[in-house]
Amino acid sequence: MLPAGAVVVDVGSQTIRGQYFKTPTDKLKIVAFDLQPQRNIDFLGDAQRIPLKNECADMVMCVGVFLAVPSPQVAIQEILRILKPGGMFYLNSPWTSITIHDPYDLWRFSIDGLRLLCRQFEEIQAGTRRGPASTIAELLRHFLAILLCFNSRTLYGGLAYIFGWLIFPIKYLDRWIGQYKVAKVLYGGAFFFGRKPMALKSM
Repeated sequence: MLPAGAVVVDVGSQTIRGQYFKTPTDKLKIVAFDLQPQRNIDFLGDAQRIPLKNECADMVMCVGVFLAVPSPQVAIQEILRILKPGGMFYLNSPWTSITIHDPYDLWRFSIDGLRLLCRQFEEIQAGTRRGPASTIAELLRHFLAILLCFNSRTLYGGLAYIFGWLIFPIKYLDRWIGQYKVAKVLYGGAFFFGRKPMALKSM
């Protein structure tokens, strides 16, 4: 639980501006930035060169950002730099997913990949973001749209929207099969939640 007045940096926030918390964020100081102009951001910035002072943040959020970061390791070092000792870090990224040009699509990370990337943090929790049913539903939605669009981008978009609603109920199967141990062979995304150590270890 973050205390009142805690500084939360939302890296690559687009228009979200830290709206990931279940509790109200009005008592937190949200600092949001993105590489491209967006509503609700405080400034333009690159995750690899964050224009904030050392140890200024209580928490850093990176939601769906690292797929477009050219040098993820450089970005991790920047996040470590701006986090206070003991500060929290949350990162998620797609694994089995469609291509996302926003503005680039460079990387995919498994759970083990995120753990390796974030090895300088103390792990609190790491796991999957989307179970096998949700993953298949999303892929099937786009496959059917591609199959029936006759190479029309406009038709593809419309079909993807329609199939998204028709296929949506499949996702509810994750309430059961998502708990299976074997479910981790197929998942849509991974997350890592950790803490900056009070004293950083050398790489």
